[in-house]
Amino acid sequence: MRQRLRRIYTVHYPYQNPLDYRRAVALQSIVVIGTVVALLVLVMAPLGLIGDDPELLPVIFGSPLIAIAGLFVEYQLIQRGRLQPAIWLLVLFLLFATGISAITLAAPATSLLIPLVAAGLLMNRRSLSIVIALVFVALCLRAIAQSELSRNVFTRPSETAGEDFVDGLLAFGVASLFFLAFSGSAERAAQLSGREAEQLRRVSRLSVRFSETLDEDGLLALTLQTAQSELGYTLAQIFMINADQTIGRRVRLNLDQKSVTSTSSTNAGDVMVIGQAARERAIIRVTADDTPPRNIHVVAPSRVAVALPVIAGEPLLAVLNVQTDRVPGISDNDIEVLQALVEQLALALARTRLINDLRRALREQEENAARMRSQLTDIQGRTRQVALSGWANYVQGRGGVFGYDFSEQREDETGGKFVLASDMTPSMRESLAQGDIVVERGDEHHLLNAPILLRGEVLGAMSFRLPADQPLSERQLDLARTIAVRLGVALENTRLFEQSQAQAARERKATEVANTLLTTTDMTALVSQAAESFYEALGAVYTRVVVKPSSLDVEVRENGNGHLS
Repeated sequence: MRQRLRRIYTVHYPYQNPLDYRRAVALQSIVVIGTVVALLVLVMAPLGLIGDDPELLPVIFGSPLIAIAGLFVEYQLIQRGRLQPAIWLLVLFLLFATGISAITLAAPATSLLIPLVAAGLLMNRRSLSIVIALVFVALCLRAIAQSELSRNVFTRPSETAGEDFVDGLLAFGVASLFFLAFSGSAERAAQLSGREAEQLRRVSRLSVRFSETLDEDGLLALTLQTAQSELGYTLAQIFMINADQTIGRRVRLNLDQKSVTSTSSTNAGDVMVIGQAARERAIIRVTADDTPPRNIHVVAPSRVAVALPVIAGEPLLAVLNVQTDRVPGISDNDIEVLQALVEQLALALARTRLINDLRRALREQEENAARMRSQLTDIQGRTRQVALSGWANYVQGRGGVFGYDFSEQREDETGGKFVLASDMTPSMRESLAQGDIVVERGDEHHLLNAPILLRGEVLGAMSFRLPADQPLSERQLDLARTIAVRLGVALENTRLFEQSQAQAARERKATEVANTLLTTTDMTALVSQAAESFYEALGAVYTRVVVKPSSLDVEVRENGNGHLS
């Protein structure tokens, strides 16, 4: 019963203007008080407590019934958000009641102050002017009606003192009631405006804290803390939206009010309200009095909820949902504050995701670069190993260390003289050990020793004898290094060329032997031809060929003179 009475008394329409909401609450109170008074009149009239004149009974019973009907219409207008028609209905009802009483001289002219006070508190200047004109007309009609009374009326002040007191008390009480109900609305609206301005300043200061936070959960926690702690909402939550406009997860504050917790659980009301905000990209308002399943979205004790989409450019990132149990709910000014909060959250989320994507891409590139460097190092190591192994075999095949000395003394007109050299001077060995140019200075000449490099590995050394009077500049030393490096590349190319030629010769010899063997049809001749081929190809002095399956035992031997046995 108590809940039902509270529901009847509460203003359910979500007035967005705080001043309109305060007026609606006051009008609702007047409607309730007027209804109670009318019911009391109906109860007291049959008991003779109001009047016992039979001619007045229709008025006594009819007036409360008309008042109750008018108050019911007033109540419906207030609950449906038709505040201005409700105000006009109340003022016209008061003007009609007091005007009829004043014109018929049943009430003093001061009773006309009641609709005038109500209009002054509830209406704008234009509407108030209309009411003033109607009150003036009522006064003129009262004056005309009073001027037509030619009979003498004798009254005793002592006898009319009670009636005059009641009339004055009634006018004073009704006027005072209106002043108490509607005065101070402007001050309350100013206070609300100041509170909203302070909230806007708090939200604007969040930009610095958002810029210092690069963690997405940290941004969400900061937003929820602002909504609940600083803006005063009962509940704040953020629904993260997937690419297909469905709810991915719901984020709320933990009990410590500093970190967030995520869950995928949602009810039918969440899906309907948040899904509508995501699809329409618009602000959605919900009250506890809405039809199911929308009202399920509002979590008790909250009475009003608002869902605001978080949009960064084109993508929809999330939906901020706030709920409150305060009266009058969430106004248009509150929505402006929340929109400012949502805009900052959208920018911060977009920036954080971009930075995280860039960091992830950079990390992947660094990992790829490290992997490629590792692979390149392995390839270079294997290449150097192959090159060194090839040069070791090549030099060993040439009988060890080998080189040439070139002298300017000419044997003929074709050029200088090359002399085969198989050792190195101490300065050349020092150049090999250091891996750089070594200059040995003397009185008659200078020796410039430069290492021959191939992919960072030392293959040998070069030595130049220069006149003692010829200065050595850094540019000449760089030229010597460049020549030594180019010589290393040329030596490697020549070695590979010789190796390719030798490999090609071996392939040709193997092909010739294979062709010869394939054309032989006799087993003994085949084995003998194989032995001769090996002798010719390898220079072997003795060859043995054995064919020994389980049921065959054939052995052919050939000595160095080519005789089979």
